[in-house]
Amino acid sequence: MLFNSASDYRAGHLKSAKLEAIGVANTGYIPDRVYFSVRLARRNPLSKDTNLIELLKEYASKTESLRRKLLNEDEDVHFARGHREASGGSLDPETWGEFCRDGLEILERPVAGDAKRKKPEDSKPKITLDRFFTPSPKKVKKK
Repeated sequence: MLFNSASDYRAGHLKSAKLEAIGVANTGYIPDRVYFSVRLARRNPLSKDTNLIELLKEYASKTESLRRKLLNEDEDVHFARGHREASGGSLDPETWGEFCRDGLEILERPVAGDAKRKKPEDSKPKITLDRFFTPSPKKVKKK
């Protein structure tokens, strides 16, 4: 499953036939809540048999803490709501982070091209405002 937080959004579209589901998370809708939505990937013929509610519950059952927070029958828990092809929910940021880390086991990985776009610290411009207005020692005339 692929999750893309609103804060790390990258433009484009996904065409991989290996994707089972695609998810997005939004931290800006209501303060102190993370809303997430998951949809089946259409290009994977195997995804037609996937039940997203069961898949999310499977991920949430990986640790005792997640089972206690997400899989109880409490009305206040907004997790794995919807239907088998489109599901989602709303969690507090701490629980969302725990779910991503322990349930989904999302690891940060570099995105192709990021290394080329980032400038190393050594390549910072040598001219700054204070150096711009200060003459270099070579140009200062000695009296």
